[in-house]
Amino acid sequence: MVEKCGGLPLAIIVLGGLLSTKKPQEWRSVRDHFWQRLRNDSIHIPSLLTLSFNDLPYQLKLCFLYLGNFPEDFEFFIEKAIRLLLAEGFIREDDDRVMEEVAKNHLDELINRSLVQIENICRGRVETSRIHDLLRDLAVQKAKELNFFHIYDRIHHPTCSATPTSSARRLVVYSETSSSFQHCNSLSRSLLLYDRDQDSFRQTSTAIFTRLRLLRLLHVENYGGYIDCHSLPEEIGQLVHLKVFNGKDYIHQKSSTSIVNLRKLQTLDLHSRHFPLKLPIGIGKLQELRHLIGTFEVPLPMDNLTNLQTLKFDDPMPKLEKSPNLVSLELRFHCYRGKKMICREKGFPQLESLGIIELYDWEEWQVEKGAMPVLKNLEIKPKNSELRIPERLISIPAPTRRYSTVRTRF
Repeated sequence: MVEKCGGLPLAIIVLGGLLSTKKPQEWRSVRDHFWQRLRNDSIHIPSLLTLSFNDLPYQLKLCFLYLGNFPEDFEFFIEKAIRLLLAEGFIREDDDRVMEEVAKNHLDELINRSLVQIENICRGRVETSRIHDLLRDLAVQKAKELNFFHIYDRIHHPTCSATPTSSARRLVVYSETSSSFQHCNSLSRSLLLYDRDQDSFRQTSTAIFTRLRLLRLLHVENYGGYIDCHSLPEEIGQLVHLKVFNGKDYIHQKSSTSIVNLRKLQTLDLHSRHFPLKLPIGIGKLQELRHLIGTFEVPLPMDNLTNLQTLKFDDPMPKLEKSPNLVSLELRFHCYRGKKMICREKGFPQLESLGIIELYDWEEWQVEKGAMPVLKNLEIKPKNSELRIPERLISIPAPTRRYSTVRTRF
């Protein structure tokens, strides 16, 4: 069958991924299927891709279709994709595994079937991936047939309507987000904005928050630069069903106090490379919060955030080490003002990855016996060249990267 692929790499790897899921006695039926669809004595690529899609179990089909919402040739973070899939409700409960692990296994299976490409590996795990243009076209086509999501893109499709009208519950906008949202589907559950115009979201945010009050997921990415706003609009507090808010490169100096109304929020990503953000005192009320990412002012009231699994922000160790579910932590720049840092016995019981990058005042690090018992990866880049790393931590490897990639957390 490889000879019938015409030397096309995509056809060969997708065919291999399909056959890898079959028993040898099933290969004949796959061959017969293609023999009936040969064109000019070669495999018809769309037929091969469609067969690979149809062969997926139902849950994997949902995951594959959802990846079609990313822009063409877009490199996405596996962690981000997992959180989006969870927020959409595509991942079923498993008695033996947390839902994040189930979602990760689904994405791994798509990679094994060669329907998703690996782009970057970090800490021995796939960090970023990409979906081939032809496979993405298939996902978009199937999504349109099933009314799975609606893509609004006036740059590449200038004939589309002036407003993003569709009955689909998931709306994906690639451009022209400054257009009116007053007539879009008010029952939308997900809104994903990808735009190069830094003014777009700032101009439409109030309309979005007041019109789309049933949103469970709001993802805003300005992949051409950043979004400059003084603060999050107060209207965001009306999105009481929201589970995920990703505001990558959304520049603001303070968050809205109404954000504490988002009691179902699981992921809050306000990552920005520019200014630290002051979170409201009531942030501790968001007890469903699992992932908190950003550069935040201290002190941060987080005593009640017991479900946190991912934390990337600035706050002293004594509070952080008491988080029972924390598995990943990064501290950078001005986040820690003390000269001496202490990690106490039994602190960070589940922490697997720790990064401490260029803390300006840090001079001494004391790690008591029994602290960070399951730490697997450690990255230390001190400003002070004389900083001594505790002996038992020296052998813990830093994250490894196969490709050079600028990492942005979603």
